[in-house]
Amino acid sequence: MIEIVIHADPRVHRRDNPSFSRSFIQVALAALAGSLLLSGCSHSTEPTAQSPLPDSSSAAAPSTEPSRPGDIVKGAFSPGGVATTYEARFENGQLQHIAESRKSPIPAGSGDYDFYGARLMRYRGTALQSGANVELQFDMQGGLTDSRSSDGKVSDEEISAIRTRAQVLRSHAAARHAVQGHEG
Repeated sequence: MIEIVIHADPRVHRRDNPSFSRSFIQVALAALAGSLLLSGCSHSTEPTAQSPLPDSSSAAAPSTEPSRPGDIVKGAFSPGGVATTYEARFENGQLQHIAESRKSPIPAGSGDYDFYGARLMRYRGTALQSGANVELQFDMQGGLTDSRSSDGKVSDEEISAIRTRAQVLRSHAAARHAVQGHEG
């Protein structure tokens, strides 16, 4: 059974806030659609043992091991009305990295998302609300441990937007990976 929990920052996503728009609803619906696609998958897998948690220095570092061809998923869609293409790398069925290329209306740019399981560990790339270069790093509990921006401080709204986009991309990539596993 898959449970979807969407945590929204109440300062950002309130009904009386003009930034609460169709884009947030579209992002939530895209995440829901990806989860439903995964739950409809009839392929069963044996439970696997959880690997121990990595130390903080290696958790966000991308692996240098070569991937099998079935472990790379490419996709294109428009979450929140922003056209994007991405390449996701999976190892042992777990998402490790997504490289995204975004088009307008938000500043066009790119982003690299590193994951440990479903957890976003690091983001490096263009900010979603400006053209600044941003780097965010998170601990295993999801807490922000480091944030840097070429424009100075990274706003809470920017951090929330990057986290939300990472989860939508993760859901889309995981759904495509599941479908790709059934086709091969």
